[in-house]
Amino acid sequence: MKTIYVISFLALLNSFSSYAAVPDYRLDPLKAMEGKWVLKGASCEKDGFVYRLSSDKKKQIFIPTKGYKSEAEILEVRGDKFLLIYDGEEELGSDGTLVKWWFLFDGVNTYRMRRHDWPNFGATIQSWIRC
Repeated sequence: MKTIYVISFLALLNSFSSYAAVPDYRLDPLKAMEGKWVLKGASCEKDGFVYRLSSDKKKQIFIPTKGYKSEAEILEVRGDKFLLIYDGEEELGSDGTLVKWWFLFDGVNTYRMRRHDWPNFGATIQSWIRC
């Protein structure tokens, strides 16, 4: 019985240590965004993707498990969120400008997105979680 408790404790400790390595999104949301993510409810192995920052921290690089890599220009960092526009964006928002996206953290390991032309309280229904 003690072995089960020790194994459970070690697994719990390991999960905390992996989260401890994540930068505080309230202080550096761009750095906190780096890593592997997946749509909540999907498989990290099959559907996960990686976010990386370019070396000059002006681009976010999106690398899916399957499909094509893409990039987005980081336009603004405001507190614990940031705004970007995807390279090659063609869709226009309700204000007539190209669609831009806010990345909004719901916590250390969860985020949602909001289009720039949506109300401030609006966001995607679905969320993404860190793998």
